[in-house]
Amino acid sequence: MRDNQPVTDNEYVIREDQNLISRTDMKGRITYASPTFCEVSGYSREELVGTPHNVIRHPDMPEIAFANLWETIEAGEVWSGLVKNRRKNGDFYWVHANVVPIVEEGEVKGYTSVRVKPRDEDKAYAEDTYARIREGRARGIGLERGRIVRTGMLARLRRCFPRGLQGRLSAALLVSGGGLLAADVLAWQWRSLAALIVASLLVGAWRRHAAAVAHTRDFAMQVAAGNLAAAPPPVNGDGLGQVIDAMAIMQRSLANISVDIHDILDTVSSETTELERDNRNLASHTRQQSDSLQQTAASMEELITTVQQNAANTEQAESEADKVRRAVGESDLVVSELVESMQQIAASAGKMTQAIEAIETLAFQTNLLALNASVEAARAGVHGRGFAVVAQEVRRLAESSADSAEHVRWLIDTTLEDVGVGERRIASLETHNRGVVQAVSGIDTLIREIATASREQAIGLEQINQAVVGMDSSIRQNAERVSHAASLGTLLAEQVDQLSVAISALRQADEGNEWVSREQRFQARRTLEEGNEATAAPVVAEVESLPAQAL
Repeated sequence: MRDNQPVTDNEYVIREDQNLISRTDMKGRITYASPTFCEVSGYSREELVGTPHNVIRHPDMPEIAFANLWETIEAGEVWSGLVKNRRKNGDFYWVHANVVPIVEEGEVKGYTSVRVKPRDEDKAYAEDTYARIREGRARGIGLERGRIVRTGMLARLRRCFPRGLQGRLSAALLVSGGGLLAADVLAWQWRSLAALIVASLLVGAWRRHAAAVAHTRDFAMQVAAGNLAAAPPPVNGDGLGQVIDAMAIMQRSLANISVDIHDILDTVSSETTELERDNRNLASHTRQQSDSLQQTAASMEELITTVQQNAANTEQAESEADKVRRAVGESDLVVSELVESMQQIAASAGKMTQAIEAIETLAFQTNLLALNASVEAARAGVHGRGFAVVAQEVRRLAESSADSAEHVRWLIDTTLEDVGVGERRIASLETHNRGVVQAVSGIDTLIREIATASREQAIGLEQINQAVVGMDSSIRQNAERVSHAASLGTLLAEQVDQLSVAISALRQADEGNEWVSREQRFQARRTLEEGNEATAAPVVAEVESLPAQAL
């Protein structure tokens, strides 16, 4: 016996709405595990499928319980009893297990176990009894198809008369038989005959009813285990037949629902696969867009930095241009003052020319007077010689003054010419200065406009950058949502697969099989009971070989 360790004292109590379903092959290997079974056991479906079912066996369960289980189900009967199982983490949980052999074409193909929450009193009784069995204190106690029973003679006799119609019929047979034995053969012969007839009728009724109940129970357990291909037993038109007919209708409805679900799952599976693929493609494209936007945002950051640097340089150029404009303005003012000074020099030179002319006139007159004095001195003779010398010196001085005045005039004329040239050049410089001032003013205006445009561009680029950052954030969120949607699609596909596996646990009849109505089965059975065995037997055999279903 497998000993799964370790174990804890923590009980996992299953809920009323939890039904644990599993299927195994003939060797006890799990072929299907319901999601609830996986949840309660703590194992995943991948861990359970293909694993022996005793992976959840708890060491507190006595070996006799599983021996009785295999003895019962290998005989083709249903085992129903309480089981203490072990969870993956060592905790335990109690279930009321119903293990049903799956019969197909008269052969057992596997086993289905349907487990539900047990009643507290049943759980306490089973726990105490199993402990006594393990400790060897369970004398007179055993298991029969999973039920804890007494093994004494009185208990066996009591089980011969179960409650219900079957028990009452058995008791009536026993009483009738006892009446036959106790009656006086000679005195009570007619009563014996009546008792014999009654006993025969009771035996026949009991056998038919017991067989019908057994067939009904087996059919119900097959349907409960998910074997929708099980053939309903032949029935009469009594109440039990109506029950079987209703169960057959339920079986057919479940089969139709199963087929519909299969078709829906095929469509959903295809659409889910396509949705999952589209979500993955969308997630990939979204990530690419996010990467492109990140690159765009980085480029925008660099462009904003460049524009801001250009704006700063433009502001500095604007400041320098303003300085140049002021310097050119000051230079223009200096040139204007220089022009005025040159004009004043020209005016002063004109006045000097007038003074030179006066000096020349004075020198001429002096020279003329000196000539007159020389003439008079010559007339005076000896007495005039001294005066003649003076007159000659005066004439020489007058000539020298005239020459100097002439030279000064030449210098003044030359200076005036130079001043005129300088004045013209200064005037030209003034004109150029004014052009430079206008150009600098224009440049300053352009620089101001460029600076304003750069600032506006910087603001606009910053807004664009914020928009790009916002788009990047939105795309990232969309990418996360798409990834989440892809994950949900994958999860949905997995759940569809699990649902497909769960639906596949419902075994259905082959599509080519013919469904037989209740009326057909009843008519065949009635024909057989009326005694036309030679005629009805082939019909009954053919009908009963088909999966039954009420139309």
